[in-house]
Amino acid sequence: MLLSQGINQRLINVQATKYTKMRLMLSLIVFFYSVSLFGQPEKARYFSLHEGLSSQRVLDVAHDKNGFVWIATELGLNRFASNSFKQYYKSENADALSVNSNEINTLYYDNDQLYIGTRANGLNVLDMKTNRFSYYLHDPNDRQSIATNDITDIIKGKSGKLWLATYHQGVQRFDPIKKQFEHFNRDNTPSLPENSIWTLAEDEHGLLYIGHVSKGISIFNTNDRNVELLDVQSTKGMLPDNEVKALFCDSKNNIWIGTRRGLAVYNPLKRTMQRISLASKAKNAVEPFVYAIKEIEGDIWIGTESSQLFILKPDYSTDRDIKQIRTIIPFNLNRGNNSSVQNIDLDNFGNVWLGIYGGGIAFLGHLKPFFSVFPTPEKMPGLDKLATVTGILHDNKLRGIF
Repeated sequence: MLLSQGINQRLINVQATKYTKMRLMLSLIVFFYSVSLFGQPEKARYFSLHEGLSSQRVLDVAHDKNGFVWIATELGLNRFASNSFKQYYKSENADALSVNSNEINTLYYDNDQLYIGTRANGLNVLDMKTNRFSYYLHDPNDRQSIATNDITDIIKGKSGKLWLATYHQGVQRFDPIKKQFEHFNRDNTPSLPENSIWTLAEDEHGLLYIGHVSKGISIFNTNDRNVELLDVQSTKGMLPDNEVKALFCDSKNNIWIGTRRGLAVYNPLKRTMQRISLASKAKNAVEPFVYAIKEIEGDIWIGTESSQLFILKPDYSTDRDIKQIRTIIPFNLNRGNNSSVQNIDLDNFGNVWLGIYGGGIAFLGHLKPFFSVFPTPEKMPGLDKLATVTGILHDNKLRGIF
């Protein structure tokens, strides 16, 4: 009788030990799964008014070499570091200590200079070494000043000079050494279809792609000022719409095009365009307004209206053309139908930052998952929660835990 009781007690102890180990292992799985999610936007961390951001209406995000995150909003410039925000609001005296406008459209960082494109107060430049601002505004008596004070985009050209898109006076080329502007608009380049421009991109050959507010895309050769127009009519409908909000040149020299009515991609070598449909993955099953495009680790990230994000995995042919889109993964960021992903940026540590108009900032950490979770959402669409785990087995040959 005593022997039987001893055996039973040992069995109970063994079972209790196994149960304790299983609980510990499950706890570790949950822990690592929760802290190391990368590329899963539904697990993003958000920053908004509660965390100190000056406005939910974010239009652009940039990063400097010191790790600071700079955020353009409709209510001032923000700098994020060490989990806190510093705001720069309009200085009435233009005293070089802050921006001269609260309405900021675009940012570009280069060589210790933060270039700040405002909606109506020209170009501001913050010198990181001195922490002082410079202001460049239109001067009707100076032909080498900026042609207008409304700036919608800033990129750096292969020449080292900056290209600025404006809403009223075409394209400006800024020499950061001479502090002078060159103007390219319908006054001196009549082949441009209009002066109103949303976005710019430059390809590997130095051709400038100009996204117009209502006239499609101009491909501008700055050497001979030749302009080729791509619009809905000339592309036979391959360009979804003539309002072009986003342009991006990928690592294969394809030009990705975001419009009011969806996405397209242009191959400069073949001079062909194809539409990329997102409607089947979109919330309302229609082609979304595309605001932002970025290539990250070979994938193409697309930011759109209604706080939607799409990650595309393209396959390329030998001539670097898009052969097919293998996978389109949609994400609903749940910031509301009136919010839009305006900017996608990658910092020096591999973290992804999303600027959301109406939704603040979203942060996606760079750490990749230590564990795989089964079933995945792709294999079990519509699954609201993970299945209950009742046991774990360690496989010595496969070196895995199941």
